Amino acid sequence: MIIDAIAMRLVQKLLDENVITFEKWEIYLYGFQLMIAGVAKFSGFMVLAFFLDCVVQAIAFLTVFALLRVFAGGHHAKSYLECFITTCLLLFSSILVAQSDLLGSISYTVAILVVAFTIIIKYAPVDSPNRRLNEAEKKLNRKRSIMVVSIVSLGTFTAYLLKQDLLELCNIVALAVLLESITLIPIFAFRQIK
Repeated sequence: MIIDAIAMRLVQKLLDENVITFEKWEIYLYGFQLMIAGVAKFSGFMVLAFFLDCVVQAIAFLTVFALLRVFAGGHHAKSYLECFITTCLLLFSSILVAQSDLLGSISYTVAILVVAFTIIIKYAPVDSPNRRLNEAEKKLNRKRSIMVVSIVSLGTFTAYLLKQDLLELCNIVALAVLLESITLIPIFAFRQIK
């Protein structure tokens, strides 16, 4: 894959110039892979969002989804492409639902956040093969996951109270939290480590 090739080329250059030691090349390779994949995915999302005229909505969704994902974990795709496609489906379907009349009341937003909060309390965080957590990290990430959802929920509700015109954006944020929380459920996070 091109991301792996670029990352390997960068690592090889660092090795050739004695910037890193051979013992640590795998750590740098993994870091470069994550960084390159992240930049590529975000750029792809923004290009699509620009053409679909929903950049603000996409940024709101991705920010909340990614922030919660850092602490809660969840399902991981088998490839960068699968990850990109899955996230695109989640992102743009959330925007479509939020723009429709399906969620025309703040009560739906609150209900979505309550469901998501319940799932996060039950399942967060989820270990992955790439990111194993010890017990202390699990406790810390659980607290951080709950804190993120609490702050996002409070911010969403406050934004709506201050300006009801923000209901669509509030719904997008709520859907981001819900969809990330769903990736924690064992039936969906089938690659999680127990």
